[in-house]
Amino acid sequence: MARWVESKNVGGVSEVTLLTPIKKGFIPGEGRTYEQRLHQALTLTQERIANGYPTAISTIPTIHFARWLILRPQQYLCGDVDPRGRLTYGATNLADDTAIKLEMEKLTSWLFFTSNFDGDMMAYLRDFAVFLGEDLDHVWGNCEGYPAKGASRDFDGFWAYAKKYQLTTHAFYNAYPGLSVPRIHQLAAFKDLFDAFVARTRDGDGRSIDGLAEAFDQFVAETACFPSAFPDAGGMYRIPVPTGEIHRRGAG
Repeated sequence: MARWVESKNVGGVSEVTLLTPIKKGFIPGEGRTYEQRLHQALTLTQERIANGYPTAISTIPTIHFARWLILRPQQYLCGDVDPRGRLTYGATNLADDTAIKLEMEKLTSWLFFTSNFDGDMMAYLRDFAVFLGEDLDHVWGNCEGYPAKGASRDFDGFWAYAKKYQLTTHAFYNAYPGLSVPRIHQLAAFKDLFDAFVARTRDGDGRSIDGLAEAFDQFVAETACFPSAFPDAGGMYRIPVPTGEIHRRGAG
């Protein structure tokens, strides 16, 4: 029995890459292929993202990024498709080569998925099954071997399916080790609050306003809800105190 691929984890962030074969032929009772239906589902998702509308995947708090793309034979064998939809390899137009075109029609298109996320892969895919449900089915349901009951109703089947088609990542880099997605959002929110604090405690000439100490105390109180080591455990500010000052306090 082949061993499953293990996701790499760097600084609390894991990776996964799946390459799953798309079903060939037409969907029973429809005039479109499985690949066409998949393309439409992904296009609609991208349109919502581009227009700033919420999507099902945005409800999962651990995702750093996720990407889906359809990898067609003319891309992984011949290079790409030019703006007119012609098969190309470098400067060569292969659209008129009937033999090559017929051979490519026999080959399989693949759904390529890659993502970085907080934690481990099983918890991540379980979130997929719980939060995305039918949205997952509308994507991977167009691929060979996807569990008939769907991810939300057959997680064990979905897990086995994902592991079967997971690719080994040979090198994985994380630019922000130790920072989870919620933490990044939290720090961004703190930055906005701090920028606003600086703006309201400076005069037009850049000098501090009167009452800066009181304003800073208020700022600390308002932002003490930011937990987990920012700036200190529990969201508390720890101000370094000289050793001599500590001794004087202790003696007093």
